[in-house]
Amino acid sequence: MPIERIEDIPESVRRLIEAVSRPGFDLSPASLRDATATGRDIAPDGATLSTVNRGDDFLFTAAGVSTRLAEAASNVRALVNAYAQVVADPRPDLKELAKWQAVSPSGLRHRYTPAHVEAIRQALSDDPLVDAILDPLPGVFDDDLRGVSAAIDMRLDVRAEMRARCGEEMQKLFGHDPQAVVLSAAGLKTFDLRRYRLIADLGDVMRVTLTRIEPALATQYIAWTDELTAVRLRLRESEPPKQRTHMVSATA
Repeated sequence: MPIERIEDIPESVRRLIEAVSRPGFDLSPASLRDATATGRDIAPDGATLSTVNRGDDFLFTAAGVSTRLAEAASNVRALVNAYAQVVADPRPDLKELAKWQAVSPSGLRHRYTPAHVEAIRQALSDDPLVDAILDPLPGVFDDDLRGVSAAIDMRLDVRAEMRARCGEEMQKLFGHDPQAVVLSAAGLKTFDLRRYRLIADLGDVMRVTLTRIEPALATQYIAWTDELTAVRLRLRESEPPKQRTHMVSATA
C-alpha cells in the first residue's frame, strides 16, 4: 500500500535525504573559499584559488560544484531507493518510484548498496554510528547531518570535541604549519581534522593523542572505530561474492 502521509516517513529519514541533497556551497569562488575554511575542501590535492576572482577560479569552482552536485544526486537516489525497497513499512508505490527515475522496478535494487540501508537504519537509531551514515555518502560531512536527529547531534558534538582536542595538541607539538615529513609520519594530509569525513580515518593519531590527554574521549573513539569495522565486515559478509566488488566501489 502507498505511503499516504509524509508523517509516515520518519522525520530523521526525511531530514537525512534533505541534508545530503545540499552541495554545501554555491557557484562562486568566495563561497568555495568559505567552505574550504570550514573544512569542506572539494579542490584536488595541492590546488588553491587565488585571492582575487579570476576567470579560471570561476571555471574551477563550477567544475568542483558540478562534481559535488553529482555526488549529492547519487546520494539522494541511493537513500530514497534503499529506504523505499528495504526499510519503509508500508512501502511506497515502487513502480511509480521507478518511473520517476526512468528505470524498471527491477532496476531499483541496483541503485543502492547494503551500506545505504545501514546508513538509514543508523539515522533511525537512538544510538547512531555517524561514520556508518557518512561512509557510503561521498561529499557529506558532519555539519550536513546537523538537525537530522537529536541523537546524531549529540554524537556530532562529541566528534567535534575529539577533533578540536586532537588538532590543538598536534599544533602544540608541531606548529600550525607542520613539515610534510611530520604529516606523512602521522598518516595525515593536514592537522585541520575537520577535513576528514570519517573520524575513524584519523586512526592512531586520534587514539594515541586522546589516550594521553582525554582518556574518556579515547575510550569512546576506540568504541566507535571498532563498531565501524564490525559494520563494514557484516555488510561485506552479507553480500554475494559477485556483488562485493560493486559494494566496495560504491562506498569508497
